[in-house]
Amino acid sequence: MRGSKRKARTSSGTVDVTPAASASAEGLNGGVGWRVMLLIFAIPAVVVALFLYFGFSTSPPVQKSAQMPAQMPAQRPAQGQGGGDQAHIGDAEVEQMAARLAARLEREPDDANGWSTLARTYYVMKRFSQAVAAYERLAALAPMNASVLADYADALAMAQGQRLEGKPMELVRKALELDPAQWKALSMAATDAFQSGDFAVAIGYWERALAALPPDSEMSRAIRGSLEQARQASAARSVAPAAASPGAAK
Repeated sequence: MRGSKRKARTSSGTVDVTPAASASAEGLNGGVGWRVMLLIFAIPAVVVALFLYFGFSTSPPVQKSAQMPAQMPAQRPAQGQGGGDQAHIGDAEVEQMAARLAARLEREPDDANGWSTLARTYYVMKRFSQAVAAYERLAALAPMNASVLADYADALAMAQGQRLEGKPMELVRKALELDPAQWKALSMAATDAFQSGDFAVAIGYWERALAALPPDSEMSRAIRGSLEQARQASAARSVAPAAASPGAAK
């Protein structure tokens, strides 16, 4: 039987592309650790990715095989996000660049870099159904990339009301087959186990996710919070039967 589910939430329904954008730590409650503080890092990274894509700078191409980088540009949380003037463009500019990129991809459907950028942009804009469609196209071009599959699972879970059941977890399992240290897939697997009441399994996944991240990163701190909550839940479960036994009253 599944335990109670609590949803991770972000602080705003609009795209705030300033470094001060924040996400609610309430996502830790109920073990929903995979989304905690993702948007605070993703927003500036997506703006930079759009600038890079449209030629304001250069970036290495995304490959279409298992040799693709283990992490896409926005995957691994960084210590801070810069970006200068790029971090201060408004929602309208992001919308325009997303529309421009979508139009280009209609003409160039094999552009994996483009689909990656568009998918992440839609995700940050909270257009999760469109993000799912873009990740589906990207996954078709890079079926053996664990980070792509983890991001796809993330967007799909958000599109279906922050639920991991079904295809999101299928994608998570495939991502972990490809890369057992993929931190986002591990976090989603931990969340699913926590919500199912499998606290020991959740602890194992979150410990592995923590080991895959820089120890002083914001995401590591968020995962440590989820890990502590899972440990407390596991301890409480083991204490409850003892307290209820006849011998406990003596």
